[in-house]
Amino acid sequence: MRLSVHLAENLDEACERLGIPLNSLIAIACNEWLENHGRGAQGEEADRPGLARRLWGSGMFKFSGFTPEARELLVAAQENARQSGSRYIKPRDLVQAALDAPSSEAGRALVRLGVAAEAGRDGAPGSVKKVMQLTVKEARMRGEKMAGTGDILVGLAAAGVLADITAEQVRGALT
Repeated sequence: MRLSVHLAENLDEACERLGIPLNSLIAIACNEWLENHGRGAQGEEADRPGLARRLWGSGMFKFSGFTPEARELLVAAQENARQSGSRYIKPRDLVQAALDAPSSEAGRALVRLGVAAEAGRDGAPGSVKKVMQLTVKEARMRGEKMAGTGDILVGLAAAGVLADITAEQVRGALT
């Protein structure tokens, strides 16, 4: 299939803003179309409990590159974005999701680093796409096939999202 330059640019921008791959974006768009026309993804009446949670929680997206705990964090970040009125995941949504999961690897590290709950609400700058690229890079550098919540936290620090906290400091708090 050939896409017009304009459509390809729009899709690239949407993927970057959402921090998800193109195939996921297309699947979400198809599911939303089904929901808007009275049926959910499985043909049932649409109940709209949160698109990302329903899709990711249902196993529709396996996210084989992320551990189950990291997938839960990504779903929570999507919910945070939705609840704040945004259609796009922002770095602050990832930070808040980690803070809201104090038993996760990332949550425990944030506590060790003394990051306050307000940090996730303070509008951490940066690009989710960049954070995810750095997350995957971190997991690969450690020789892991799947990225965990700790890798996401290192990605946030490496992207400059965590004010005054370096990736090295995060790595130290993860051990």
